[in-house]
Amino acid sequence: MSVGSIPTSGTKSLIVLQIASSFVVLKMSAGPFSVPGIVPVMSIDSVKAKLDRAHEHILSIDAALAGADPLARHVMVISRRLPPAQNAVDIGERTPQDPARVSVLVGDALQAFRSALDHLVGELERANGVHRDSEFEYPIFWDWARYKKESPRRIKGVSAAVAEVIERSQPYHRPAPSYKDHPLWILHDLNNADKHRVLVGTGISVTVDNLNPFNVEPGASREVVLAVSTEYRLHPELRPETANDERWTLNATFAQFGQKSAQPLIPGLVEIQAAVTQIISECRSA
Repeated sequence: MSVGSIPTSGTKSLIVLQIASSFVVLKMSAGPFSVPGIVPVMSIDSVKAKLDRAHEHILSIDAALAGADPLARHVMVISRRLPPAQNAVDIGERTPQDPARVSVLVGDALQAFRSALDHLVGELERANGVHRDSEFEYPIFWDWARYKKESPRRIKGVSAAVAEVIERSQPYHRPAPSYKDHPLWILHDLNNADKHRVLVGTGISVTVDNLNPFNVEPGASREVVLAVSTEYRLHPELRPETANDERWTLNATFAQFGQKSAQPLIPGLVEIQAAVTQIISECRSA
C-alpha cells in the first residue's frame, strides 16, 4: 500500500491510495499534500522508538524465561515406573518449540539499543544544522588512539558539548582489561557478534531443590514448567520462604558478558539499557 498525489489543475491535487494495482481517490486536497494518520518520518522521535522496541524485546524475553511463551517453554517430565520398579523415576526434558527464540530476542534488543545511539547522533547533528544521510554513528572504542582517529568523521556534525559527553562515555577510560566490563563495550561486542557471526551465546541449565521424585502415581507422569528465579526477572519479587518445598529453577545466562561467564540475561540487558538511557539523556541536555 502506498500514498501519493496526482497533480491536477490549479493548486489542488488528488490524494490517492494505491492498493495492489488499483487506485482509489480519497479526496481533493488544496495546499500541502497531507494524509490524516500519516506521520512525517522526521517528526517521529526515532531514538525513543528504538528504546521502546528494545524494552518490548526485554519484556518478551522476561515472559519466555517465566514459562509464559509456548515457543520458548522448557518443561521437565517426571515419570514413575510401574511395579515392580515403582521406586524408580525417569526425568526428561521437553525442549522448546523454538530453541533459538531467546537468543534471537536478546540480539534484537541489543540491536535496538545500538540503533538508538546511532539515531541519537543523527538527531543531534540535525539539531546543530548538519544534515547527513550516512556516515554518522555513535563511536564506541576501547583504544584512545583509534577514537581520536575515527570519531571525528562519525560525529563531526554534533556540538562541542555533545562531543564532550560522547568522549566521556568511552570504554577506553577504563584500563585494560576492565574496559571489557563497560556497558557500552559489552553492547558493542555482543551486537557485532550477533549481526555478523553467531547468535548471542546464552546458557541454559536447571537447578532442582528438595526433589520429591515420588510425588506421582506409579505409571504416571507430571510436568514442571521451568522459570527463572524471581530475582532475575524484569520486576524482581520476593517469594515466600519455601525451604522444604520442591523447586525447579531455570538458569538463563549470557555465555559471555564482558569478563563474566554467567551473567543472568535480564539483569545484563537492564544494565545496558540504563547506560544507553543515561547517555541519551546527557547528550540531549548538553
